[in-house]
Amino acid sequence: NLSNDLINAKTDLAAVNNDLSHDTVNATMQQRCNSVVTTIYKRFHALQNPENCTTARKLICDGWTGGMASILHHWVDCFIYAYHTNRTMILDVHEWLYLKNVKSKDGVEKFEDLFLPISKCQYSYNSTNRTNE
Repeated sequence: NLSNDLINAKTDLAAVNNDLSHDTVNATMQQRCNSVVTTIYKRFHALQNPENCTTARKLICDGWTGGMASILHHWVDCFIYAYHTNRTMILDVHEWLYLKNVKSKDGVEKFEDLFLPISKCQYSYNSTNRTNE
């Protein structure tokens, strides 16, 4: 879950900052680092969980060509673009290459069976408010 990863990153950053010597300069840097991480997390959370998904500006990201690392790289680029343009990033995962023609004994049939959503907004296959990168 990306939200949990950001929280863990914030915790890790705080731990690294605590390991620094406690003089005034390092204390100031620690406060600045924590402030930046908190600001980014709050903005990310607000963008990914708008009050009204219907009226929110969206960036629909696919990425179904290439390997897993290529797809993840594309999604990171989409996230950066969505963040920069104040849009909610939504993944179009209705035809995920890695589950095509897969018969799972564990009941895994779609992307959402493996990963938590990154937004409370979901992709609509017939959306008129579609924005592609």
